[in-house]
Amino acid sequence: MKNAIKLFIIVFTLIGLNACFNAPTYNSVPEIKFNRWQAKSFPVQMTDNSSDSLSLYFDFTDGEGDLGDTTTGVTNIFIKDLKTNLIDKYSMDPVPQNGSVNDISGTIEVKLGPNLLGRCLLPNISKPIDTTKYEVYIMDRAGNKSNTIITSEIQFECK
Repeated sequence: MKNAIKLFIIVFTLIGLNACFNAPTYNSVPEIKFNRWQAKSFPVQMTDNSSDSLSLYFDFTDGEGDLGDTTTGVTNIFIKDLKTNLIDKYSMDPVPQNGSVNDISGTIEVKLGPNLLGRCLLPNISKPIDTTKYEVYIMDRAGNKSNTIITSEIQFECK
């Protein structure tokens, strides 16, 4: 009888604790938030044969879990250099779901391509440091466009 009471208390406690942990619910339109930059060096060294790289990290949430695509040629990340107005598009693989709910969240890394990386527009080379910010948004497979974020400023060393 004592064992049955202990078992009942344990089971009841576990059920009560499980009720406290509700799965997150996110909007069906993806949402993003700037996280950080990562580069081999700051300011980023920009030369024609530069081996320097710049990665942009941003956090996301999506209530439908339909981010990314495996179809060739489909782009779903859009990044605009606010100094040059050049836009580059990137493809993202599908984000796997965790468990039985569609809500997903995480961090995405985008390694910037040469179209956006280090467009120095300085008229006077005596000041070899240039700066820019980027505007970013993503789209899910249903065509929902996320909010648009603007990154923090990044410095480029013009050579």
